[in-house]
Amino acid sequence: MKLAAVSYESGQGEHVDALLSRLAVELASQGVRLAGCVRSMSLVPEGRVAFDDLASGRRLHALELVTSSAVDSGLDSSALEEAAGLAIASLGDDTGLVIVNRFGRQEADGHGFRPLIELAVVMNVPVLVGLNMTLVPEWAQFTRAEGALLAPRPGDIDAWCAGVGVNGAAGLRR
Repeated sequence: MKLAAVSYESGQGEHVDALLSRLAVELASQGVRLAGCVRSMSLVPEGRVAFDDLASGRRLHALELVTSSAVDSGLDSSALEEAAGLAIASLGDDTGLVIVNRFGRQEADGHGFRPLIELAVVMNVPVLVGLNMTLVPEWAQFTRAEGALLAPRPGDIDAWCAGVGVNGAAGLRR
């Protein structure tokens, strides 16, 4: 299975966001066709998050963070589903890699980008996601313990990409 998660401890999510964004930029510049979304590294208003659609290269509108005392902060689920739908529509036979900035609670519960991840796996397209260590049990259940767990180190990510045949894999070590 060509499925891996870049694992991180709470508070390290922005570091993984930056790694995945850098990888996407480097691979796209080398002509690798990408699908998925990464968190935009551009400045957005406080309390909002923007995503870069990897297939089109366009920035998706900033999504509001929803905060409740009963649950952790998270993205507005309808906006997240819309972004995931756009990413699914861009997945093709010539896609070299799917990158999703998070396998989060939504994905663990079967929503968000999970349908994209599942479709890519069925199509044998490599998938790379960010994963908070608190969701490792959910990740293991979803992948039937076949998904790789990578450290948030450029060399580990590049080695995995090369191992699954992603052309231009040495992108993060430059």
